[in-house]
Amino acid sequence: MNLKTEIEFYVKGPLVSNKVRNIYDLQTIVQTCDLTEPRHLKLVCYADFINVDKNQQKKSTLLELIAPATGKKEVASLDFIATNKITTVADIRLFLTNKYGTTFNFIHDENTEKKPAILDGVHENTCTGLRDSQTGQATHYSLHSVLWHYLNNHEIVVDNDLKQIWPRSTGKIPVAIQKFFHVNVR
Repeated sequence: MNLKTEIEFYVKGPLVSNKVRNIYDLQTIVQTCDLTEPRHLKLVCYADFINVDKNQQKKSTLLELIAPATGKKEVASLDFIATNKITTVADIRLFLTNKYGTTFNFIHDENTEKKPAILDGVHENTCTGLRDSQTGQATHYSLHSVLWHYLNNHEIVVDNDLKQIWPRSTGKIPVAIQKFFHVNVR
């Protein structure tokens, strides 16, 4: 049986899910993202293994002709963050105060105001509470959770030109992203 492998790359994240062919496509997508808040993106490589032997191929059923089954398998992925600048704990607090008027449950360790950190998002959960004693109607309220983390040296952070700004500001596209487009499938 002779198999042919077709490789496809995608970039996925909030508000983004596009097929990319190379670094330049990825760079164009990142440049169009609104980076007022950090964007967690993921490069994904899919491999599709296709039988190219004509005599070994089976006849397709009607269902397979209508909705062909894909043999795509995820073979590699790479997570990275795109943002305008490396933020600190103090920047996150200021952003929350400016946007929401409060910091919700944003709690951090003492003396970490200048430590690099990323705001992952603010999750809003609408809840139904007890009934109002006067009207008998159920009460509704929102709970907000601030999701964030300190940056570590294993994370890749790039600016809108896809230039690395964390863990070191190199002014170049990270090597991991460059190498990602040279995935070997066996």
